[in-house]
Amino acid sequence: MHFCTAFLIMYFYIMKHIIATARIIFIYALCYACSPSTSTQSESLNDTTAVSTENSRETDVQDTTKFKFDFAIANIPSPAQVLMQMHSKNTISNDLLLKTDLVEKFNNEFVKSLAMGVYNIDFAYSIQTNQSQNVLNYMKAIAAMSMNLGLKNALDQILGQRVEQNLSQKDSLFSILDDVFYKSDAFLKTNKRMKVASLIFTGSWIETLYLNGIGGQQANDEASKLYAKTLLWQQRFHLENLIRLLNDFKSDPQVAALCTDLNSILVQIQAEKQAENIQDKRFAELIQAISNVRAKLFKV
Repeated sequence: MHFCTAFLIMYFYIMKHIIATARIIFIYALCYACSPSTSTQSESLNDTTAVSTENSRETDVQDTTKFKFDFAIANIPSPAQVLMQMHSKNTISNDLLLKTDLVEKFNNEFVKSLAMGVYNIDFAYSIQTNQSQNVLNYMKAIAAMSMNLGLKNALDQILGQRVEQNLSQKDSLFSILDDVFYKSDAFLKTNKRMKVASLIFTGSWIETLYLNGIGGQQANDEASKLYAKTLLWQQRFHLENLIRLLNDFKSDPQVAALCTDLNSILVQIQAEKQAENIQDKRFAELIQAISNVRAKLFKV
């Protein structure tokens, strides 16, 4: 993938979510500035607000979750950037990717959402490594997961026959992947399905770090190893935001268990003071912790 194309993908990816985050912050600030401040105003509004308390509380929760979602995405590294860097010399065995024949075995919304996020990244990795058959297989898996999650119509509008027609055009395939990310995200938020959107995002985050870790362990040069260690170390910021987002859905026992597992990884990463001081053995232990969470999620 050309450097300029990759840069533009990263730029628009980051700017889209920074703008969304800024818009939410502005709305929050405006609402706060315009809120009544005197007891007289509070009393006069008392009767009218009492009727809509429950509805407004539900709306507030949705808005707060959307803010956390946009904030998390705006501050996390672009998967395209990670994949472009890690594929300099080593190709990860397809056996280490999530198998596409598992689609029908995922039996609830929690694991289906996470799996779709993982498949998105494995699809991107297959594009990056020029594996045309894998690209088609993962695109079919994404389409199947989309149908299971009620996203089929949205995905059909995005894709059509574009994947088959652009198999030899890596830049075009990455552009299609961007459309899948952005428009699925917008569809889910518009339809108040923040839990699904958040879990898809989490699945993508887990798979990106998993592939980055394997690539770093396989690397023969110190620069590639340090890149992988640095990206992992930086997750102490991003993972904290991700856990805050998922905490909004902890009434689901599966989400609560995932938060516990992710928090364990966070504590381990936070214990490392500098990326360059992480020894290879310790790096392998951290990647194994991520791999264990991934295996636990998709154990069928």
